[in-house]
Amino acid sequence: AVAAVGAFLSLAESTREARNNMAKLETSFQTAGHSAEAAESTFTTLYGILGDDGAATEAAQQLAKISKDETDLAANTRILTGVMAEYGASIPTEGLAEGMAATAAMGSVQGVLADALEWQGVNLDDYNAKLSTLATEEERAAYIQQTLTDLYGDSADAYRENNAEIIAAQEAQANLNSAMNELGAIAEPIMTEIKKIATELLTAITPFVKLIGEGLT
Repeated sequence: AVAAVGAFLSLAESTREARNNMAKLETSFQTAGHSAEAAESTFTTLYGILGDDGAATEAAQQLAKISKDETDLAANTRILTGVMAEYGASIPTEGLAEGMAATAAMGSVQGVLADALEWQGVNLDDYNAKLSTLATEEERAAYIQQTLTDLYGDSADAYRENNAEIIAAQEAQANLNSAMNELGAIAEPIMTEIKKIATELLTAITPFVKLIGEGLT
């Protein structure tokens, strides 16, 4: 029982960073007009592909900026999967998501999106010329999405098929982490009160400890 209580209380600290990341992610999604459920679903899918909490969080945050609905989120997640399947760490997933968002906003190819296009034979001058004819950020985001889906969609599908067991295992880990995070959120205020009591106790006994020290001396 003592070990169980200790383990439960330790979750407050061990899950704090993950809970903080998820709070940031949910805020990004809500700011972009998406639900908290969409944030968790997108994160879980990306974690299944990447197996990395930080990379999945950053990629999901960027996708929220350029996705108008859950269909868009799914399509853009498929793109990231395909690019990772083709080039691995040579084109960082979170960097690609950031490049897609920046390109849609600025109207010219930004960041590692240039590599994702050029390495598949796309001429960047021609691509930028096409982007310049699109009037809105939403139109540019849709064009980027369609281009990358055409280039990497089949690779994404093949990767998910060939690595189904690994992806399922990593998604299960993400769900387990989520459950642990919920317990950590419950433990957090309890640990806060324990720390307050401990602080008050230490403050109260400090003069007596000092007297004992002087007496021993």
